[in-house]
Amino acid sequence: MLSLLKSTAPALRALMAREDVAIDALICPGHVATILGADAFAFLSEEYGLATVVSGFETGDLLYAVHELLRQKQDNAPCLNNEYIRAVSPAGNAAALAVKLNTIPRQLDGKMVREELKKAGAEL
Repeated sequence: MLSLLKSTAPALRALMAREDVAIDALICPGHVATILGADAFAFLSEEYGLATVVSGFETGDLLYAVHELLRQKQDNAPCLNNEYIRAVSPAGNAAALAVKLNTIPRQLDGKMVREELKKAGAEL
């Protein structure tokens, strides 16, 4: 099985590594954090100094998230804030994570993806 599912952290790290990208704050998706946990986004503030808020998608959630990002920036105190506490725990959903780990294959590196596609008669 060739999984096209992507992991959030590597995608965010790749984005942050780009020299042509200037990001100083992020609203992280609550629906992802519901499974992974808010702590999955802690590296953004710890390693990159980004103001970071896990948020839901309702208007109040997003307004509060923007308010919190602005507060972090004003105080020069980047951190991870889980605004979506009604659905997101720090460690995530253990049962969902277990299913994910047991049913979804680990992302293949680029070389393996090309090899698997070639076996299937396709190419990138």
